[in-house]
Amino acid sequence: MNIEQLEKEIVKPILHRMPYPYDTSITCYSEKALKLVTATIIHESDSGEYVKQVGGGPALGICQMEPDTFFDHENYIDARKTDSGWQELWSAIRSNVIGRRYPGPEELLWNNGLAVAMCRLHYLRCPEPLPEPELDAIADYWFDNYNRSPEKLRNERITAFECSIDSTAYLD
Repeated sequence: MNIEQLEKEIVKPILHRMPYPYDTSITCYSEKALKLVTATIIHESDSGEYVKQVGGGPALGICQMEPDTFFDHENYIDARKTDSGWQELWSAIRSNVIGRRYPGPEELLWNNGLAVAMCRLHYLRCPEPLPEPELDAIADYWFDNYNRSPEKLRNERITAFECSIDSTAYLD
């Protein structure tokens, strides 16, 4: 998938449609969020080339989210029924991104908007602030918060992440 179009026509509009759960007067869009989510897609799915995990794993969609992670995010929001910010975010994901119906993880295969929204939701749950839009900062943040590899694979996984981003010249 063309990265410029991916960023401009899919990622950016979706982030703008998602209210920020801690202050719903603003959206989940920021330059940092845009670069982090786009870089995640570039690495996880080879810029949208793959929508099912290569090698038979369970990950789905352009952000390669596993069904268990998808359900964990649903449960997280469900446990916050009295938190209007999180409920407004989930409502926006359902109505603005996928229509009025209730999504399942299999929808990540074909619904790039849902994949982007769930990726951003994943990063919203992280306690650390978003990284600066620089390759080394994004790679470290991705490993610590999105990748589920053991720490002993840190250097190998971060190198692979950086190589996939470098090959596209995305953050140059």
